[in-house]
This record gives sequence, structure tokens and C-alpha cells, in this order.
Amino acid sequence: MKTWAVVALGIPVYLLAIVLFRRAFTLLVRHGRWWLAAALGAFHLPPLAAFLGRWLGGTLPPDMLVAPGGSLRLFLTHAGAGAMIAAAQYIAHAVPLFILEYVSVRFFPSRAVQFRRFSAALFLALALAGGVFVAFRLYEDAVRIESVPAAVSRGDAPPLRVAVLSDLHFDEYNPAARVNSYIDSINATRPDLVLFAGDVASSRRGMTFVQDATACLARLRARLGVFAVLGDHDLWAGGRLDSVATCLERVGIEVLDNEKTLLHIDGNPVLLVGVTNIEPAPVSEAVLDTLIPPKRNQLTIVLVHRCSRRVLSRCERVGVDFVAAGHTHGGQVGCCVVGSTVSVASFGEGPVSGVCRTGETTVFVCNGLGYSVFPLRYLARPTFGVIDISRADGRP
Repeated sequence: MKTWAVVALGIPVYLLAIVLFRRAFTLLVRHGRWWLAAALGAFHLPPLAAFLGRWLGGTLPPDMLVAPGGSLRLFLTHAGAGAMIAAAQYIAHAVPLFILEYVSVRFFPSRAVQFRRFSAALFLALALAGGVFVAFRLYEDAVRIESVPAAVSRGDAPPLRVAVLSDLHFDEYNPAARVNSYIDSINATRPDLVLFAGDVASSRRGMTFVQDATACLARLRARLGVFAVLGDHDLWAGGRLDSVATCLERVGIEVLDNEKTLLHIDGNPVLLVGVTNIEPAPVSEAVLDTLIPPKRNQLTIVLVHRCSRRVLSRCERVGVDFVAAGHTHGGQVGCCVVGSTVSVASFGEGPVSGVCRTGETTVFVCNGLGYSVFPLRYLARPTFGVIDISRADGRP
């Protein structure tokens, strides 16, 4: 989604939150002349507190601080986009509360004043509690990297540990220090095989960041090698996919562009299929039929950037054992609605984040590390996957 579309969606939500806050404030506080200052504080201070926490806590990478405009844009993003996030989170819970108040007043008109003042107090308490939660999650989702474990079992599978990463989006907001920390976390799990699901660097500046990003990826260690597919931003950055593919292969990462390779692990065959499925050029049914054959006596792993319904349907139909994907960023920015997280990615084609199972196929969608549109994550913590594959009978 483009920046203008986010702003066009965010501004009405922000204004509605201001209106609801004003109503609650003026109902509860006599005269309520300071309602605007209170509303601005409720929506702008929490994300700014998250930014200040990163600054004082030393979790802003040094590369970001010296990048031209890096820290300033991050500050302005927290002040602007962060406030829209806080407003949306407020709206998600304030609107149901407003409806409940309306219904209560209709059925019990004699207690209308009490209902309205009580709901106004809840509205303001919601703004306070929601602000604390927003500040905490904006901070946590910026500085914490989470490993997601999963297990896959198959009768004749060799014991295998697979690490999955995606969506580095290397740029001034996601610089070498942060990417190297991500790589170190992955190497610490001692994987046998590493799969990268695409989007090496931010495409805003073409190939500017690709060389630095691939230098970081070159530090990945796995006894069976590192394999990759390419994503949307890899196409946009280089103008064509082979520009980024050349950089990756130069540092020893094998790129599978609608290709497959047969690995032999302790005498057992493992079929690894790399599918190029990106928004500007979705993969066709004919290519999928050629790449992903009906299930045979071998462990089959599919690596794809965007796990669309077409890809998932083919994998489920032929009984692929494991699918690794990225692209969604876990939604990047979600909204907590009655215990569930909803984001723009929730209305897309395939799974959004984490591990799921469809038929005999286990799917892992990696949140990745980087950003798109603006450098914030909310309810979509950076992740990588650690998938342990073993025999179904438990034997080594």
C-alpha cells in the first residue's frame, strides 16, 4: 500500500477518534476547554514515548543516527503515523462502547445522564490504557526479534533444522547493525539449511542498499547451504530480478528462480523448490505444475516470497511437506480488536503470519525484519523461523 493511501485511510480515523475523545472529555470534565490538548496528548505522546525509549535506551542503531534524515524521519513517523495507529486502536474499542451507550440510553432514558458520564469515564480510561499499550508495543516490536519454532514430521524424512528469514528491507531505518543482529540470532540456532524468502533491500533508492544487504546475508552459516527466492522489492530495486540475484550469488547464496534442486542429506533425497511469485509477476498454474510434482518418496520443501492461494492450493493438492514464505511483514501494522489482530494483510490472499497447517502441508510465513511505507511495526514483531524436521516414527 502506498504512503498516500495510508494517509488517506488514517486521517478520517484520526479525526473520528478526536471527535469521540472530545465528546467523552466534555461530558466528564466541566467546561472541557482543554479537550484538544488532552486529545493530542492521548494520541501523539504514546508513540513519541516509544521513540524516546529507543533513543535513551540505545536501541537506535548508530548507522541510523548518522544516516541523512534517518532519525528525524523516524521521529516524525512516530509523531504522525504513530498517532494514527493510536487513534485506530482507540476507535476499535471506543466505537463498540459508544454503541453500547446508545442502546443503554434508548432502553433506560431515565438514567441517560449516568450512562453517558460512566461511558465517558470509560472512554478516557480506554485512551489512557490504550496509549500505554501502544507505546509498549511500538517499542517492543522495534527492538525485539522473535524466533518461531515449528515441527514437521514425515516417515522417511532425515533429521533437519531449517531456518527461514525474509524481508530485510535494508535501508537507513534497518541498517547493518540491526540486520547483523538478526543474522546472529539465526546463526545461533545452528541450522542445517537456511532459506531466504526475498526482499533484500528497500527499493526506494534502487540498488543503493543491495550490496550492503548482501554483505550481511553472506554471514549466514548452514552446512547444507543458503538458498533464496526474490521478492517484489528486488525487482523494483534492480529493474529486473537478475540484478539482485547476481549480488546474492556473488556471496554464495543460491537463487532459485522458478527452479528446483535435489539435496541429499545422509543418503535421503530432499526436493527444494524455489517459486518466483511476486505482485508484478504472479506465477502461473503451468509453471507450478512443472515445478511442484505430485508427492513422491522424498521430503519436499517449497520456498516462495508471496504465499498466494494459487501456490498454497497446489502445495496442498500434491502434499508438499513444508512451505516457507514472507512478503506480508505479519501485517506490519495491525489493530487489536477484542483479542484478535487485524491488518491490511488480513484481507489478502493467503496466511499472514506464523505457522499454520493445511492438509498435509505445514506453512510458515515469516514477518521478516524490515519496513514498508513507514518505519514502524505494531503487533507484528520481527521474526525468523526455526523448523525442525524429523521422522514420523521418532527414530533418528
